[in-house]
Amino acid sequence: MVVTTPKGFKKSPRKQYMFVFFVFASGLSMYLFILSIANRDSRDVGPGDELPGDFLSRETFEQNQHRDGMGGMDNDKSDFDGRNLDAYHRELEVERTRKREKEKEELKRLREKVEEEKVLREVAERKLREKESEAFSSSSSSNGDEDTSEQEKELFEGGFYEKPGLSLERWRQTRDGETKERYAECHMIENSEYWGPTPVSGALSAENGARNRKETWQECCESCKEHSKECNTWRYDPGNKNCWLAKNKNVWQPPTYGKGDAIPYTSGMLHPEPVQYDPVEEDASPPTCITTMITSNGGRYMNWQTRLVYASWKNVAMKHDKAGIMARFIRILHRTKDDELVDIVPTWRADPWHPDCDNSCSYSVKDRARAIYDWSLTEDAKKCSHVLMAEADYIFVKAPPPSVMLQPGHSYGFLFGYIIPSHADAMPASKVFHEGYEDKVPYADVAQTGNAPQIMYAKDLTRVAKRWKELMVVSEESAVVQKVFGWVRDMYAFSFAAAQIEPPLQFRLPPVPFADTMVQIPADVQLGKAIAMHYTWGPEIKIGPKPSHDVVWQFDKRRWGGAGGVGRKFEKIPMTPTWDKSKDYRLNADEVLQETQLEVLRIFAEYFNDAVEMANQEKDIVKSTS
Repeated sequence: MVVTTPKGFKKSPRKQYMFVFFVFASGLSMYLFILSIANRDSRDVGPGDELPGDFLSRETFEQNQHRDGMGGMDNDKSDFDGRNLDAYHRELEVERTRKREKEKEELKRLREKVEEEKVLREVAERKLREKESEAFSSSSSSNGDEDTSEQEKELFEGGFYEKPGLSLERWRQTRDGETKERYAECHMIENSEYWGPTPVSGALSAENGARNRKETWQECCESCKEHSKECNTWRYDPGNKNCWLAKNKNVWQPPTYGKGDAIPYTSGMLHPEPVQYDPVEEDASPPTCITTMITSNGGRYMNWQTRLVYASWKNVAMKHDKAGIMARFIRILHRTKDDELVDIVPTWRADPWHPDCDNSCSYSVKDRARAIYDWSLTEDAKKCSHVLMAEADYIFVKAPPPSVMLQPGHSYGFLFGYIIPSHADAMPASKVFHEGYEDKVPYADVAQTGNAPQIMYAKDLTRVAKRWKELMVVSEESAVVQKVFGWVRDMYAFSFAAAQIEPPLQFRLPPVPFADTMVQIPADVQLGKAIAMHYTWGPEIKIGPKPSHDVVWQFDKRRWGGAGGVGRKFEKIPMTPTWDKSKDYRLNADEVLQETQLEVLRIFAEYFNDAVEMANQEKDIVKSTS
């Protein structure tokens, strides 16, 4: 290296060494300065570092603040994008909240899509069942029943609508063509559970089903089926996928549901399969069909209900009975003389034991059981293999499926929550009805049902009605029975009669919404499979909150002024309001009205008005017979 000394600089060995050292030190300092700049730039944009605009974690942010402070920067000027730490985290929380809301919206959209697909699936399954029924009907017609429609026409033109019933071959085709899912299913209800079952032993129910986790409720139900000897009740938790299995002593235990998300489970129960009707020989068995039967004392209050239930029956039998089993309708009139409806509604009259009930008496149905027994002995009662006992205050909305027609000795009924023969409060009256049978039939084995609705073999009706009428005599002589059982004493009498005959009548009693019989408005929150709607309770809809007095819709049969009668037609009832969650709709006793309950009431109003239209086309304005 050649070093040129400044002019006038005296060259000496010591000064030269010092000058060289100074130049070397200056170069080294410059090199280190440039290297630090390069390292800093590399660090600021290196892999793993956050780029401007990204949100940093609290730890990364604080490390950066500390690092920059150690570099001698002014802390007041080192805030991220001019923000202090608190402002930064507030903004971070806003961003997180936004992301959570977006995830919730996405989840809601997916749930709506699932519900939409579920509805579409149900519609498709219903259409499939209808197509199958039509196919079997067509097949039957081509195999020798071509004259059926002509025969129906002649019967209708003769005065009352009536169908001839099914031949043995056609019945078996119709029965076997019904999709098995109607009774071989899991009976699933979302947001539901069952009370009272005993958990299955072992790991299947340990830790609330945590050891038996399944991906879907269908798999949980299948798990119960695989262990059906000790399991008939399953409960699936969609949150943690726990599948809990149990056994319920009551094979017709009603589910607890209709409370929304308050019950997080999806539950179900395996019901016993029906013992379906199979005629032994065509010549020895009546035509396979159902006679729908009601009773009446002929009072005006009963008569307008009778006209509407008959009109609703005709609407369904003529338009929706694909199976062809809804064949006949009969009113059993227990009255001393004919009334104004004998030419409008098919009627069979029985002489009553209590003539005072022609007009008004303390218990207008006290002659019902005897009148039914007398009718059951007639040829009219033998025109169909089965009888559906109904009430005047029903509105039919569907035709019964073939699976409700059971073998002799079995009846398809309705599970009444308020008919409990073994309950302590009922026992004083139950002992009166069951005297002499205590050792033969335990009180717990007397079914929680009543006389209507019931669908049974016609000859079984004769067996039950014979004992039923005897118990009704006991009932009207016992102050205890009248006090304890009150207006439902004939329902209790029927249940005890069915248990006391030999052999006892066996009942199929699926609970709502799986019952193919009826629903009671406004108590039931889903229509389910019901074929009829019972309107004995007067529903009303009010705007909340509790207590509410702002009634926006109501219908009480006891106060309704639109009933048809002598000289005038029926009036339609108003339709229910549309669902509006903000109005906090309430029922009679300020119970919260569920959206599905409102739909049930809407369906009732619709079919009630359809019956009004049909009734107003009768022979029609009723003329007095007095």
